[in-house]
Amino acid sequence: MGADFFGCATGTLRAMTWRTDDDLTSASTASAGLSLRRPTALTIAAVWALAAPTVVPTVIWLAVMGALLVSSARATPARRSRPGRRARGWTMVTYGYVGASVVSVVVARSVDQASVRELALFAALPLGALGVRRAGTPIERAALWEGAVAGALLAGTWGLAEVHFAGADRAAGLTTNAILFGDLALMAGFVAAGLAPSVDLRDRRAQLSLAALFAGVFASMLSASRGGWLAIAPLLALVSWHHRRDAGARQAAAVFACLLLAVVGADLAGGRAIARVEAAVQEVHEYRDAPAASAAHATSVGTRLDMWQASVSAFVDRPVTGLGWGNLQEYFTEEAARGDITAEASTKHHAHNQYLSAMANGGALGLLALLALLAVPGGWFRAAMRDLDPERRAIGAAGLVVVISYGAFAMTEGIFERLLPISVFAVVIAMLAERLDATERTATAWARSQHPAARGRPGTTGASQPL
Repeated sequence: MGADFFGCATGTLRAMTWRTDDDLTSASTASAGLSLRRPTALTIAAVWALAAPTVVPTVIWLAVMGALLVSSARATPARRSRPGRRARGWTMVTYGYVGASVVSVVVARSVDQASVRELALFAALPLGALGVRRAGTPIERAALWEGAVAGALLAGTWGLAEVHFAGADRAAGLTTNAILFGDLALMAGFVAAGLAPSVDLRDRRAQLSLAALFAGVFASMLSASRGGWLAIAPLLALVSWHHRRDAGARQAAAVFACLLLAVVGADLAGGRAIARVEAAVQEVHEYRDAPAASAAHATSVGTRLDMWQASVSAFVDRPVTGLGWGNLQEYFTEEAARGDITAEASTKHHAHNQYLSAMANGGALGLLALLALLAVPGGWFRAAMRDLDPERRAIGAAGLVVVISYGAFAMTEGIFERLLPISVFAVVIAMLAERLDATERTATAWARSQHPAARGRPGTTGASQPL
């Protein structure tokens, strides 16, 4: 019943906000022949992927996502076409990441509970990619946009209730982690802006996209997760460049006002965004002037800097395949026992920096696998942003928002060492890659139908020959 209600709500929102006749006039959309007002299990899965991660427990998000993908796969047992090159490529990249992680563990000869836990976590990547591939295509751009809008608005509302009305110190949603809550909400807001079907401020779809951008930034500020804010500037530049053909001074002013209102509004609502930035600057100065393992090193920023230095040391000790995934906390404990880092740092199992964590645990091989996880899909989406098809440009912009977001989040958080964000990344990238493949196939078919060689012989009706 819950899924039926969610599907009806999705269909209603789509009917109210998405005009296929006026705005989705690209060759790919026209030839795809989609019905954007009849939600399917795959449509609901696309909405669920971005709408729900911050406001439902992780276990429920995973269970519902799995059920929706399985239901869609059973409804389409025979695929209409072979998986596209990006869908296949994404699956191979995820396999490569897991394979490189296994190699690091085997070479380190350290197969224990911690390493098995890490490898099981990484298995979410290929499972998510394969789940979307098996579910069938194409995935609707409309559903992805609706999910991002709903996710940002829900996170913003939840964060306001949690901080202003419930008196919480930081908004964390039901992720129970303020960093993940703020990061995923921020990403959802910018994905909605990237997929926005209109930038005309008189259009309710543009208004919803702008509201989602505000809500995503607002929720991030209420979470007081400073590391995620590193993504705001590049994401803003990306979305602005994407809409440069249609947006003008009014739209730019609206976006600027939206971001300013989100920052100021979050502080007025009880958030601590400005205070957190000031505290970070102070903690860096105190860390720089204090001796190792002192009280100044036990602060939030100080602990991270300790872990980063220890992770670099671990990489220097084992530069090729690293310590083996699952052994970093033990290395931190040894460093703390020698007095090189604080005891607080020794309680962490990751470095609070995914790049350094990959270097320490997996060596150069692990770092290359991580960079491939970001760079390969990033290359696809960057190429799509230069396409003539406006839908492909929008999908490319949304994909780059996800890649840049995770690339920035990885600078201050072990974003791929937590079940929820790694699962969201695997599924959303797979959905966007599938959509790119689908639009490429339909655009190619449309182009062929327009070519003289593809038309009927002289004297016939001129209908296109079967492809």
